[in-house]
This record gives sequence, structure tokens and C-alpha cells, in this order.
Amino acid sequence: MKAVIVAAWLGTRMLPITKTIPKEMLPVGNKPVIQYIVEWCVHAGIGDIIMITSQQKKALEDYFDKNYELEDILQKKNKTDLLTLINAPKAMAHYTFVKQTQMLGTAHAVLQIEPWIDEDYFLVIFGDA
Repeated sequence: MKAVIVAAWLGTRMLPITKTIPKEMLPVGNKPVIQYIVEWCVHAGIGDIIMITSQQKKALEDYFDKNYELEDILQKKNKTDLLTLINAPKAMAHYTFVKQTQMLGTAHAVLQIEPWIDEDYFLVIFGDA
């Protein structure tokens, strides 16, 4: 089964902070909200995550991707605990990012991922859950 996380909205209810930081990246403790959602999916046995994002949400992709420069610095300074910490999110699951170019609602967002759904069932989760 795949989980689809809808995280494309503008976050206008949480302005002004969401002008520069996607609301899914706002921290709860020492992790962004989106990481908790992914952890819940993985704990439920779902390791294939599709995130529907928008042009303004590049930070989401960056968070779940490799950061070669930072990893190299941490490696050279022998900070393996921090290296493990920053690599944990990307190692948790397989991610696909799909951009919704027009904000036309939830149904439109979910239709954007149709080419990636090859099963009868999938889970839709909102990124600000």
C-alpha cells in the first residue's frame, strides 16, 4: 500500500511564518510535523510515500533528500550521531514528490498522482495532520 501526503496548500492560516517555511516543516519538539506523519506511515507498514507539494514547498523535498555538503562536514568532524540523525528521515521510506501546479482542491491534488498508483487502495493523509 502507498500513502499519499497532500502538502501543497499555501498555509495562509498560519501566516506570516508560512510565507517562508512550509507549515509541514514547522517543528514539534525537534522534528517537523511531516516527519511524524512519515513515521506513523512507516510504523503502520507503509514504506512507499508520495508527497503532493507545490512550487513553494522545496524544503519538503530537501528535508527527505541527501545533503552531501553537510554530511561531508559531519563525517570529517566525526559527528556520526548527527549524521545518523539527519539521514534517518530519508532512510525511512521511498519517496516520490509530485507538484500540484494549480491549487484546485484536494481532489485535484490526488488526481495528480494517478500515474504512480498501481494498486486498488492507497491512503491519503493531509500534511498538516
